[in-house]
Amino acid sequence: MTAILYLLYAMRTHLAIAIVLALAAGVVLAQEARISVDVSLVTLGVEVVDSNDRPVTTLKGDDFEIYEDGVRQQVRSFDSIETPYNILLLFDCSSSTEHDWPFLVEAMHRFTRTLRPQDRIEVAQFGSGFKVMQRWFARTNDSVDIVLQTRDSVCSGTDFYGAIKKGIDELQSVKGRRGIIVLSDGGHQQIPYRNVRGDSPFAARYVDAADDSDFQKVLKIASNSAAMLYFVAVDTDLNPDPEVGTSGRPGIFNPEDIYQKQQLRSRIEQLASVSGGRVVFPEDPEDVVMLYERMAQELGASYSLGYALPEGSKRDGTHHKIEVRVRDRSLRLRQSRDEYIR
Repeated sequence: MTAILYLLYAMRTHLAIAIVLALAAGVVLAQEARISVDVSLVTLGVEVVDSNDRPVTTLKGDDFEIYEDGVRQQVRSFDSIETPYNILLLFDCSSSTEHDWPFLVEAMHRFTRTLRPQDRIEVAQFGSGFKVMQRWFARTNDSVDIVLQTRDSVCSGTDFYGAIKKGIDELQSVKGRRGIIVLSDGGHQQIPYRNVRGDSPFAARYVDAADDSDFQKVLKIASNSAAMLYFVAVDTDLNPDPEVGTSGRPGIFNPEDIYQKQQLRSRIEQLASVSGGRVVFPEDPEDVVMLYERMAQELGASYSLGYALPEGSKRDGTHHKIEVRVRDRSLRLRQSRDEYIR
């Protein structure tokens, strides 16, 4: 299978893969002490730089303030920059991504080479099912042999929503900073359709994300999770693969298919946003260098913060604003997300 993947990789394409990563945490730290707190936490990642844009890497939990809807909250968890990362690499092995398998595999190999010795990786693949290929392991050298079984029965069909939920579940018992990198086109077989007037004479289109009840459930799970979701999105409306096209015709893009791709992209972007992660749409091989450099900077300069849900609050699907401030007002910060769904 490895030989087949690299043979495909040699084929001409304009698609490149890049990963940008910064991870949030569920481990609880207060200054130098490690504390266990049995509460539901809202977590996010924070990067801090000085007036010269140099990363500030020596801050403690007491250096930060967190506000929800303008009301100050107690910082209940803090992970320093040195805290290990636990990263689930989640590979879409369904047939819709088959043309991009070689690049997804190469992306995973390149990513593992950026990790620190204390960081850990787990690899899983999904289609209609979900299967862990390699349990948690640390990078011991520059070469990590990741073997995927693309002809496995779990690769038939695509349960994208189910894979996101199972990926989050996989990290529930893991201590330390947690994140998921999803390599996929976002396709999901059970998205509801709506009929609209078109050329033929009616066209079936995906419903908007707001009207997709199953997606809204996944979105809420992602928002309440301590794991950040990062996506390497292939063959979307922003970076359609010219070697594939739509409707099976290379270079030909059907407007209805592009509309469907827009709907999938919207769902990917919302999942990344509510979890504090990101999504990248690589278009050119040169994107790889820039994005990997950015990822390395974020890995080495990100803190993780968490606070408990305000007393008496209910999980009611409402959106709430988050603001993080650093006590030293001469410093600037970038927080991974500015709201969450309760």
